[in-house]
Amino acid sequence: MTEAKDQQFDYNEQKRSQALRDYNMASTTGEIQFDALAELAQTICDTEIALISFIDNDRQWFKSKIGLDLTETLKIYSFCQYTIKGDEVYEVRDATKEHLFRNNPLVTGDPYIRFYAGAPLRTFTGYRMGTLCVIDSRPKSLTKQQKRSLALLADQVVDQMELKRSLAKQMEISEQKEKLALMVSHQFRNPVTAIQSNMELIKLSIRELTSETEIDILSYCEKINEQTKDMVDMLDDVLLFGQITSASSDKKLKSIGVQAFCKKIVNDMNVSRADRRKAQLDLAKHPLSIEADERELSHVIKNLLSNAFKYSSESPVLKVSPKKGHLVNIEIKDKGIGIPKNEQEFLFQPYFRASNVRGIMGTGLGLSITKELIQNNGGEIDITSSSNKGTTAIITLPTTKNTQS
Repeated sequence: MTEAKDQQFDYNEQKRSQALRDYNMASTTGEIQFDALAELAQTICDTEIALISFIDNDRQWFKSKIGLDLTETLKIYSFCQYTIKGDEVYEVRDATKEHLFRNNPLVTGDPYIRFYAGAPLRTFTGYRMGTLCVIDSRPKSLTKQQKRSLALLADQVVDQMELKRSLAKQMEISEQKEKLALMVSHQFRNPVTAIQSNMELIKLSIRELTSETEIDILSYCEKINEQTKDMVDMLDDVLLFGQITSASSDKKLKSIGVQAFCKKIVNDMNVSRADRRKAQLDLAKHPLSIEADERELSHVIKNLLSNAFKYSSESPVLKVSPKKGHLVNIEIKDKGIGIPKNEQEFLFQPYFRASNVRGIMGTGLGLSITKELIQNNGGEIDITSSSNKGTTAIITLPTTKNTQS
């Protein structure tokens, strides 16, 4: 039980660290709006030092620092690592009398911390990114009003973080719209031209109808059907990408039995395939359930399976297996063309397409959308690939309680 709790904590810490990266605050230089809030906290609390600190996997670094020359410290020595475990102001009146801190090098040496008080920086999504804290070399305590003021100022820091993130997002959306217009113009021109050509061939064949031209007509119709389906798939990606970037998607969480859910998707896809290839299933026997948006998760699995079919001549395998720490893996594996190693770092960037796709149609939005939807549902995705050997995509999602033995 302890091991499962530790792994679940590690997983949550990974998500918190990812959220910190999403705010793009790591190692950035000071900004006047953050410095002003730190200075105000110093004044209100009457301390020598005030800091706005952010904590990643192994360090804490200071976005703003009043009265301190350090730019960062190791996480294991930080007082703030304890503050982010709760939602209230965390206060240490005399660090020399606390077993957690009395031997801390920041207490026994410069800046000789005695007093510490920190308010967590809790984002709108519930993650505690860091703290607004005040420090002094003299033992002391804050009044009730000072604590409240520190908490309110921490909320203002978060507001500034959200505003900064929102402005960056708006700039990104503007850039994405320009790229989207160019992509749609380029990618949709080829199938439309092909459809028009096949329609002309059908017209010519109908004028001289024979048993042979009937076979030709069926072939042309099949090509039109395939090209139309490709266009519909691309349109779905474009529309969903638009919803995600404009934050207009309406997520509806529900309990989902993972095995039955994946089995239905695979069976539906197998029935509809013209080439009669069928994806294989490898499902864990013990029931596993998750809480997720059914539409979003369905899109994710269909997209990954479609890629597995598209870039491989062999049938893919979908495997569902439990993972320690109340997690489940949904693995989709193919033996296709793979992705060049030097290009894999760009996999989740919008519009990225590998150099070896050899003219296979696509928008380059699929994996970008997939990652966003998985993270929206509290999960992660990992992709491993080798050129000409295949690709494996592993979705990891938290299970609901009592679904694993």
